[in-house]
Parts: sequence; structure tokens; C-alpha cells
Amino acid sequence: MVGHITDAPGEVVLKGETPIRATAAQWAEVIAHLAGDVGFDSFVYWPESADAAQLTAWAREVVPAARDLLGKG
Repeated sequence: MVGHITDAPGEVVLKGETPIRATAAQWAEVIAHLAGDVGFDSFVYWPESADAAQLTAWAREVVPAARDLLGKG
């Protein structure tokens, strides 16, 4: 299910069944856009598989890059 954490009620709409796959830089851009332009203030890390390398890449590459794009690095 794709959606966002919000205090505004509304319908949750499914956007597809396949996982979103992107590079670390692409994920950082998406997160920065959602946080900076759309107003998201929470994100849930939900990997496709329980892979330690994926979590490490998320923590070491995606999060710092998103913070840099938001000027919070």
C-alpha cells in the first residue's frame, strides 16, 4: 500500500503491487521532495527483503543525501 502518515482522513488508494526500485540518489530526491514540497514529516522504511546490505545502504547513502538536499545535513 502506498500512502502517507497524516492526521487528515481520506481514502487510501493502492498504486500498484510491485516494489518501487530506485538508486540511492533517486530515493533521496523522492524523500526530499515529499518532505520539502509536499509536507511529509514521517517515513517508514519497508524494504522488499530483509537484507542487511540494503538497510546499510539506506542508512549510509539515502538518509544523508536526503538530509543534504533538504539543507539539514
